[in-house]
Amino acid sequence: MTLDELDFDKLEHLGSGTYGSVYHLNNDAIKKYHPSVPGVFGYLSSNPCLRFYKKRVKRLIARRKKVKYTDLIHDELYINNAFKGVIGTYHKGVNLRDIKNLSLEEKISIGHQLVRNAEELTRHRIYHLDFKPNNIMYTTNKEVKIIDLDDCFTKVRIFPSFFLKRRSKYSLKKALIAFFDESTHYSLDDQVLNELPIYQKGYPFYVQKKVSYRALHRYLEERRTPYEYAILTPNELTNPILEELKTFLNSSLKVILYYDKAHTYIDGQYLKDLIMLKNLNISVYDIICQKDHNTDPLSEYLNSHYTKGYYRYEDNTFKYHYIDNPKVYIKA
Repeated sequence: MTLDELDFDKLEHLGSGTYGSVYHLNNDAIKKYHPSVPGVFGYLSSNPCLRFYKKRVKRLIARRKKVKYTDLIHDELYINNAFKGVIGTYHKGVNLRDIKNLSLEEKISIGHQLVRNAEELTRHRIYHLDFKPNNIMYTTNKEVKIIDLDDCFTKVRIFPSFFLKRRSKYSLKKALIAFFDESTHYSLDDQVLNELPIYQKGYPFYVQKKVSYRALHRYLEERRTPYEYAILTPNELTNPILEELKTFLNSSLKVILYYDKAHTYIDGQYLKDLIMLKNLNISVYDIICQKDHNTDPLSEYLNSHYTKGYYRYEDNTFKYHYIDNPKVYIKA
């Protein structure tokens, strides 16, 4: 498609991002690249940079008819006979970053669609490495669409790439975590997760290891069951208490470490505690740390998760606290 520079003043502006601005024309979403677009080796001048994008666009167009669930680019954009962007299918809806007030079932459905779409792309050797909420659209027809496949975070290969597939699944995993859990408590960092088989915000997989699409679907189904938590403080990490905990520990009971002072987290005390618990075959689901005395991160955590109760160690035993109305809605 060829347009004149002045034509864009008449089009509906949908938004702008790192690489370009998107406009609406009939059934098309037109992405016009910024004058200086990030290329493969950093920020390059406009013309040399766009040759990388033009090559990627041609490969995506060639595979367009093979992909069922994702609408790939279907045309190149030329302005004054110069390649300046791409033409894609327009979808009316919102991205996952802006979506609000979804039920748990709706969020699980969105998650399954997203995993299905991502798996289809990798089967056709299209590796999307940036599954952030801005790049995922939820249409008015309740369909999930992956967008922005033309930028440098999407790789198109002739032969399968195990390395790119692993990176794509890792990015997808992080997007699902962000979509289901946006609480403000401290969480485990990637460095720890690379070493220990523990959880990050409810995600029971090694970072960049053993992450499969089947496991992601299973993770989504597990969200239907409200978890129960066993909340431990550093003073309670003694052998008698932990041995008692192990007597009723099961797959639906998740262990939470709660630090009421921020410096214990920053100083790395949590890492020593995690290693000690790992040696006792106790997996930690998450870490909560109080940032200051004016906040109550534990209550915030329980209110933002789908749970029916929790255990606290009181009067020399674990006592169960029921939550009368488990949440069927979770934060978007």
